[in-house]
Amino acid sequence: MLIFYLFWTSFSIDLYLKLGSPDSRDCTEKEGCSLNSFMQYLEDTNGDTLYLLDDFLDGKDSDRLLIWLSTKSYSELTVIGAPTKLILNSTQNTQKIRLNETVLSLRDISFINMPSSFFYAYQTILTFDNVNFSNNKINGESSIQIESGSLFLSNVRIESTFVHHNSFIHCNDTKIQASGVTLKNFELTTSKCFIFEFDQNCDIDFSNTTFKKSVSLNTVYYMDGCSCVFNLINAKNSNITLFNFVHSSVTVYGLNIHNSDFSLGRITETSLYCMNSVFSKLQASRNFFDIERSNFHFHSFVITDCIFSSIIRCKNRKDNFVSFKNGNFTNLVGLTSSFTFVDSKVLFDQIYFRSIKVQLFSNFFMAKNSFTNLTLCKFDCFSNALLCDYIFSIRNGRFHLDNSQMFNCSMQIFDFLSVRWVIDKVNITDCQCHVPNNQYEMALFKGSGEEPGLMSDCQFFNCLAFQGIIYCHQCDYIVFRKCNFTHCQAVKAGPFSLLFCNVTLVECYIQKCFTPYPSGLITLWGTRSVFEFCSFEHNIKALSPTIRLISPESFVLRNVKAKHYKIFSVFHNTDCKLTIMNCEFGGSLSDTFLVENTNLLQMIAVEFLCNQQCAYYGRSMSDQFSLSTFNYRVFAKEEEKLSKCENYNQFHENYIYSQTRYYEYMNNHEPLSRDSPPFRKFKIVDSYDDPYFVEDITKTADFMEISNTKLILLSISVITLITIKYVLLSILKKTFLKKYINF
Repeated sequence: MLIFYLFWTSFSIDLYLKLGSPDSRDCTEKEGCSLNSFMQYLEDTNGDTLYLLDDFLDGKDSDRLLIWLSTKSYSELTVIGAPTKLILNSTQNTQKIRLNETVLSLRDISFINMPSSFFYAYQTILTFDNVNFSNNKINGESSIQIESGSLFLSNVRIESTFVHHNSFIHCNDTKIQASGVTLKNFELTTSKCFIFEFDQNCDIDFSNTTFKKSVSLNTVYYMDGCSCVFNLINAKNSNITLFNFVHSSVTVYGLNIHNSDFSLGRITETSLYCMNSVFSKLQASRNFFDIERSNFHFHSFVITDCIFSSIIRCKNRKDNFVSFKNGNFTNLVGLTSSFTFVDSKVLFDQIYFRSIKVQLFSNFFMAKNSFTNLTLCKFDCFSNALLCDYIFSIRNGRFHLDNSQMFNCSMQIFDFLSVRWVIDKVNITDCQCHVPNNQYEMALFKGSGEEPGLMSDCQFFNCLAFQGIIYCHQCDYIVFRKCNFTHCQAVKAGPFSLLFCNVTLVECYIQKCFTPYPSGLITLWGTRSVFEFCSFEHNIKALSPTIRLISPESFVLRNVKAKHYKIFSVFHNTDCKLTIMNCEFGGSLSDTFLVENTNLLQMIAVEFLCNQQCAYYGRSMSDQFSLSTFNYRVFAKEEEKLSKCENYNQFHENYIYSQTRYYEYMNNHEPLSRDSPPFRKFKIVDSYDDPYFVEDITKTADFMEISNTKLILLSISVITLITIKYVLLSILKKTFLKKYINF
């Protein structure tokens, strides 16, 4: 091979071309020959190097040079400019280059006004080194077409290029290597226009690609059935859609996109790995990713200060696998739902979300018929205009969240419908979904459907919700294990509100939580519930009970400890056995269980730590059972007074509650008006500062009843006195007349 190389270099010739030279000058002289002399050069130029020493400003001169290049098939040639400008005719009559089995290198040349179908090469090795393409208009076939060959691009600049049909560079079954490609001020007018179009087993390697001030609503790179590697893509002040991949395998290392209206584009039946990317100050009016039946891996990235129409969307697309790992989303505004998945497998690993604004009636993450797994994630400062939308809205799939944290989220977090969900080791702190004067039913966690759910080792601290921290409706089987609720408040129904569910709480701790009277910290309606090894600590001055049970199917307390409560549990419409085993309560039985029928209580090894300060200290168990029934009736009467008291309705409508409409309202998903039952302008009552609020209202109502009674008695007395007066006068008159007449 070395001998062949020495033999070949010894016979290669350097040719020089200069338009202003005399015709008599030889083309091998460094001063350069004229174009006429060069066209008459009949020697074999295989392996030679042509130096262009002058600009070709006339399209006719450019055509003559291109005619000469078209005759160099089956040879090897290098053309080097000074650098040189090669201006082509702007019409379609420009001479075309057709080469077969050729090795052609073009260096330091600027092609201006390139037309459609300008260059076609078959089984050719084509190299563009330090070449500029500018003012190009492609209305027909692709300007550069290569088939079954190789294309090498180095320091290539494509500027002011307008593609109205097909593409600028089109390759089939070709190996492409590009380094230092710059695209500026180009435009693609239709969805079938591309700058680069690669088909049929192309092997592609791009590195250090730059976009400057480009506008392209359509796709820059189109690939079908290719293998591609991109290294370092930079874009600034550009409006572009980058990719359209079909049946391909693509790896992207390093995307740096700034201050642009940018979209990665569409990915169909493709495996895409994207790593080490930075996106900042984007205003993406299109979907950032659009995926269909593909594997998409997006790792080690930072996305900050951006506005998205949607980050990733695979709606009505099937069989997708999406992986986000080791990334950061900061200061984002979503115009619609940011993540939308259908029939997909989704993985989020070590992702940090911070300062996310979700538009009204748009959820941040939506999935349907999908398997979603999030681990080691942080969610900090999510916000929504009315706080009525969700961070996660999942339908008919599986959801797993573990080892994650949520802080300062001002919107609803979970909404599950027929989802098998697991939430493990998640801390939720300073989150709230309550807006004064707003009647949306809002809870941090909502679940419904026949699929089971598990929440374990979770911490809720200083959270506020309107409908409740946890609200589940018609759930088949839910387990809360080792969950702590501390300093949580609910405006409507307590931290827990469960309707027609099968629920189990194991080793849960609820302390210093608040709910307005008469709701309970835990409201259970038509449920089968089991409490095991749980601990409750309620404010002893709070009038609301710890557990509020309505029409239960079954109820079991096992190894439960409760202290610091005024009323522990209230049982409404109960006709099933209430089993309490191995429990310890800080009050008396009559304070702990308010039930109309005490025969339903089945207590085994239950201890009441009622001390001398208890109101019913020293009473017998039979008296305690009687007092339990009495206290229940008093509690029910106070509820009825609250719902019917005119004075209460008129002056304290902020706190109106009607138990009779409770179930109807809990299932109403439409916002209610100001005068809708059972609430009006509802706001939080700080029971710790004013625990006797309801008592004051009740006393006022009782006083009004007493006043009315006194008024009636006074009226009767006055009427009686008047009657007595007239009777006495009548008697005296008759007596007087009889006496004097008889006289």
